[in-house]
Amino acid sequence: MVRRIKKIMKLFRSRELLAPTGRVPEAIRRSLLAKYHNKCAGNVPGYPCDYSVVDALEVDHILPRSIRCCHKKFNLQILCSNCHTLKTKKYDIPLIRRHKSGLVEDYHIKRHLRLFL
Repeated sequence: MVRRIKKIMKLFRSRELLAPTGRVPEAIRRSLLAKYHNKCAGNVPGYPCDYSVVDALEVDHILPRSIRCCHKKFNLQILCSNCHTLKTKKYDIPLIRRHKSGLVEDYHIKRHLRLFL
């Protein structure tokens, strides 16, 4: 977990824009589905999930793509559509707003990552 946080923090601190446009490549999506055994990671705090319908599984960026991040495997997880929506509304959007206003610091990013790793 600590190594993943360090890798993602390195991406966050990078000066170049790393966020690619478009979808996560199909090869990476398939390897993530295999890693998570075609089940939702279900790690949204306070919302347990055991949903495993493969058609409703989505690739989620642990640290949002709009905050200088990219399609690297260590920043991706599989969530069902319900968990993905909950995580985005409750955790990602406030972090993105804080980032856009220039108030986000390493402390906020690390706290966000520890919730989902």
